[in-house]
Amino acid sequence: MPPTIDIEELFPAPGDAVYLNTASMALGNQRGVDAMKTALDEWSRGRFDWVNAEHVGEEVRSLVAALIGADAQDMALVTGAGGGASTVAAQLPRIDDTRANIVVPARDFASNFLPWMLLQDLGYELRTVEDIDGVLPIDAFTEAVDKHTVVLATSLVQSATGYRVDLDALKQLVAGRNAWLVVDASQAFGAVAFDVTGIDALFSCSHKWSLGMRGLGHLYVSPALRDSFDPITPGWKATEAPMSGFYGPVMALSATASKLDASSPWFNPIVDIEGLRIVDSVGIDVIEAYNLGLIDELESRGIAIPFERSRRSSIVSIDVSDTNATLKAFDADNIIASVRAGKVRVSLHLYNTIDDVDRLVAAIS
Repeated sequence: MPPTIDIEELFPAPGDAVYLNTASMALGNQRGVDAMKTALDEWSRGRFDWVNAEHVGEEVRSLVAALIGADAQDMALVTGAGGGASTVAAQLPRIDDTRANIVVPARDFASNFLPWMLLQDLGYELRTVEDIDGVLPIDAFTEAVDKHTVVLATSLVQSATGYRVDLDALKQLVAGRNAWLVVDASQAFGAVAFDVTGIDALFSCSHKWSLGMRGLGHLYVSPALRDSFDPITPGWKATEAPMSGFYGPVMALSATASKLDASSPWFNPIVDIEGLRIVDSVGIDVIEAYNLGLIDELESRGIAIPFERSRRSSIVSIDVSDTNATLKAFDADNIIASVRAGKVRVSLHLYNTIDDVDRLVAAIS
């Protein structure tokens, strides 16, 4: 088990259940649950401190930045991964040059596909990269990218399959080109170690591997692009001094990426910061090694694991003869997982154990 934390104390609620669905939503941690209960009690008594909630939001911004090797002034807090992708996509203008193109995996998750697809209405060509048995080879990206490519957008970890793209190779591919490398880290942040060096924009959501709740997203914009980005739905948080400059007639836009902020859903940061602190205390590199170790155990027990180890993540896509029958077996043994793209998708995190692996294998068998 990852060191420094008491898993049973932090995640007591599942009881006899085996929770293998973090790729959909993280298991609630007790610290976050307690923080939410306190906040709801304060709200019901008219004592909720929204100013403190805003300060906690700034803690979230700073800690997310630290975990991905960014500066807090380059981070925006948005409504989720879709909010991050849409903010970046909205920076691209209508064009007449029909050679300009955007490259994205053909079966990427909707949050990182739809915003780019819609840019076809502004004159951009959408080029999709096909996978081969779930693998997204660098050669396929290389063939799609040319001197007219303006964006290469991809999930770091593919939602349906768990395939981890070769991020270093993609950084090299766009280096020196007039193209943005945009990364959806929703299925990676908190369980895959990476940093934002060489990435133009990156976004993630709070309710998966970083152990938060749904409703908040994180958007990184590189210093080279930050000043040129405009807020899409500017609100009070986009101002230079949001806590003091509520009213006109004089108002200045923030000089940092906070100009791209959505208004904070005050309860979310209060919960999210607890999950982020857990991730930070354990260390993403430790979590990654632990989760991959559990997948190794699955493989040693006869479960076919796709992809070479360097391309694996904390998501495993398992080919079974009958997904409905498998899910019924899971339900009978209180195992919680998903089906994606015709396969059983299990997602392992720091609260899973070898016993969970054994239960999973038995249910599949």
